[in-house]
Amino acid sequence: MALMSVAASGAWSAPNRSDRVPWPARGAAQPQSFSRPVAPVRLQSGTFLGAGDPAANLALDRSVHLRPGRVHVIVQFDRIPDSTLRDQLAAAGITLLDYLPERAFFASVPTDLHASDLEAAGIRWLGAIDTADKLSPPVNAGEVGAWALHADGTADLRVKAFADVALADARPTLEALGAVVVLADGYVIASAPGGLKGAHIEFPSVSVGATENALMAAALAEGRSVIAGAAREPEIDDLGR
Repeated sequence: MALMSVAASGAWSAPNRSDRVPWPARGAAQPQSFSRPVAPVRLQSGTFLGAGDPAANLALDRSVHLRPGRVHVIVQFDRIPDSTLRDQLAAAGITLLDYLPERAFFASVPTDLHASDLEAAGIRWLGAIDTADKLSPPVNAGEVGAWALHADGTADLRVKAFADVALADARPTLEALGAVVVLADGYVIASAPGGLKGAHIEFPSVSVGATENALMAAALAEGRSVIAGAAREPEIDDLGR
């Protein structure tokens, strides 16, 4: 968790996605393209049905990943994983992070995961994460409460990284963009009194989570930022649009 002062900026908009089908309005029939009843994924950014084959969606991620690693995705199951299934997930290298409604989770998965692993784990859908999926609606719309604003135009924002993203990895990115980071009571407190500034950020190894954090911070920074060693998954491309 981090608290940082950043320059208030514009809104994000979610791109069109081939792996998502907008959820019908209340009372509307389920799309005929789905052969059996399925539950929608409900996020702050909206409600949708997962589309596409999980293995194919992951293969798209794998095709643009330069080096072996992990990627943050949304996974949806046919049923809530019990202890036995969770052991299978762990054996396959799948880490469940935050729970989402309707049997879905934010998850960290290895990019070399096989289709058989997905099937054995009971994953009915896997897809990339959009920026709007994680930001609160007001922040996504570029609106920050007056209580968080400062006279210099910066705003205090509390930021939470995924549990598998080490604070040591996130901290250099924040500092490179002009934030002041302080450890207090188990939290990272980051502030940028003069606003975030564009910077050259170089990762020693490819990290999807670190690239996502760097992109979002760079979008709020003044000036040009260059991210070297960035991940190249489709969700990173979506995030940059």
